[in-house]
Amino acid sequence: MPDTISTDLHSASIKIQQSDMPNVMSKMMLLGMSLGDVVARSTVNPAKAIGKYPELGTLAVGRTADIAVLEEQTGVFAFKDSWPAKRLGTKRLNCVFTIRDGKLAYERGPVAAGEASAVIYDLLLKRVRVGNGQQTLDIGIIGNRIAHIRPGLKAAQSRIVAEVEGYEVTPANLSEGIAADLTLLKASRVVMTIRNGRVITDDDGLTIPDVSRAGPYSNFK
Repeated sequence: MPDTISTDLHSASIKIQQSDMPNVMSKMMLLGMSLGDVVARSTVNPAKAIGKYPELGTLAVGRTADIAVLEEQTGVFAFKDSWPAKRLGTKRLNCVFTIRDGKLAYERGPVAAGEASAVIYDLLLKRVRVGNGQQTLDIGIIGNRIAHIRPGLKAAQSRIVAEVEGYEVTPANLSEGIAADLTLLKASRVVMTIRNGRVITDDDGLTIPDVSRAGPYSNFK
């Protein structure tokens, strides 16, 4: 296990989705670490490494008020590395609010009405380009129909999640309620076909966890 955990934020990752502390902590939990393990390696251990413990890295009277409140979510979540190889996990940490030096630095907005709906998608396409690439939206499929087309659909409410950022879907004139007969393209190459809501072909392995296809890592095969 690593001694410390960081954001993994650097010049190559700054433009990649999810380059933040809760995401990296969630990845470590997916690899087998407990919640207590990742918290200690994100707080106490780094503070000791830079000679700032116990001033930093722990909660106690008289210590610096650097506090993060994290929510442990349960669902189906996709995590990527730099290649980007993908694995699916069932737990994710999400920041609710952050206090830095005693001042509120971040607060998650209120949950939108209907966001906690009990709807469960059979297949969710995340951040796919719709309408000749003019918009980036999520497509939620239930049965053989397109249930929702909008941004921000929740991966936690889907049985199968395909992270398809950079891919384009056809036909371009999609609408909610129509049959889920879709084709995904990347650089004009067909990479996925969906008929009546079922994945028929998936050349890039977008709908399977990387325990069976881990990019360049032969030791993961």
